[in-house]
Amino acid sequence: MNVRAVGRRAGWVLADQAASSLTNFVLSYIVLRTLSLGGFGVFAIAYSTYKLVTNAVRSLAGDPLVIRFSAADPAAHRRAASESAATAAMLGAAAGLVVIAGAMVLASGSLRETLVVLAVTLPGLMLQDTYRFAFFAAGQPAQAFWNDALWGVLQLAAVAAVIVVVDTPVVAVFVLVWGVTGGLAGLVAAAQARAFPRFSVGTAWLRSHRGIGSRLLGGATLAKGAAQATDYLIGGVAGVVALGTIAGARLLLGPLNVLYLGVGPFGVSEGVRLLARDAGRFRRAIYWAAIGLGAAALVLGAAWLLVPASVGQRVIPNDWAEVRRFLPVVMAIIIARGVTHGFQIGIKALGAATDYLRATGLSAPLLVLGAGVGAFVGGGMGAAVGLAAARLLEAAIWIHRFGGAFANRPASTAGSVPSG
Repeated sequence: MNVRAVGRRAGWVLADQAASSLTNFVLSYIVLRTLSLGGFGVFAIAYSTYKLVTNAVRSLAGDPLVIRFSAADPAAHRRAASESAATAAMLGAAAGLVVIAGAMVLASGSLRETLVVLAVTLPGLMLQDTYRFAFFAAGQPAQAFWNDALWGVLQLAAVAAVIVVVDTPVVAVFVLVWGVTGGLAGLVAAAQARAFPRFSVGTAWLRSHRGIGSRLLGGATLAKGAAQATDYLIGGVAGVVALGTIAGARLLLGPLNVLYLGVGPFGVSEGVRLLARDAGRFRRAIYWAAIGLGAAALVLGAAWLLVPASVGQRVIPNDWAEVRRFLPVVMAIIIARGVTHGFQIGIKALGAATDYLRATGLSAPLLVLGAGVGAFVGGGMGAAVGLAAARLLEAAIWIHRFGGAFANRPASTAGSVPSG
């Protein structure tokens, strides 16, 4: 393995995730400054809906592409990218129809029109996201960076034009600009990859990868549901102040999200390629990745604990002392999450989708139980401690599952992916 080449690719991945996160932050900030809080709330609902659809489409289109074709020859990879992209666009269209139906029944006014606009742009947005995964699978994260950078430039230029031309822009216009520019970037990505969507294959991709895709989708849904449920429980039992304090401590560790989000598909693609060459080095790399992700949380959290109170109060003016009191426990939560994330990458790289689903199925109820019982017994701090204990148990579950999946991989197909 060329360590220098892997390091370069890792640098491009982090640059890509940083560019994507920065663009999203700038757009959100512009919307917040331009519209009322109610308008920003509508935008937040639209963005949350987009993330929900994206997570589902990644499980069915992007993840199978990275897992099964990162070690494939270029011709096979381009065919797979074409089929995966077409599948993502079709899933985006299907999700769009569901969003429109829901908007017509459950929403009205600005929220309804914004969700309809989002629905129309979902196929292009899913196309762009899936080509990012195609670039990771091909070992070309620099292409993902340039495409995300193009989207960011198009998006911000169009938003600036809207602000100048339109006297009172509404939230639907911002979502339209965001979605249309994302779709344009997706078309450019197809040209970059030299793999245009093959809509003629219909649902062949879903049929070919239904074993792994359905299990990854189930795992992602359980994980997302557990995260939402823990927040609802903490807010409902311990109160919104307790939830806000925990969220404030998490926010201080927010830069780690760039690392965690970026290392996911990159780590899987690099893991698949390494597994095909040397299973022993793959196993050691996963353990080091998990340790590194946990250590990053430890270092950042320790840095915040060492910050003078005067500096902390400038960051969080009214509640720094309370947030800092929660920070060591929240650090434990994020450290455990980092370790878990490392072994999740390993299990995906092995293609052990059944182990992925089972590990999530075991750990998701623990998170809800830990947060709920902790909140009931000890309020906000109890909720944080309960969640930290649950996260540590979750990490142990994923370590055990990874060991089993690695030991049970088919010896004759090292580097390939079992069907589920």
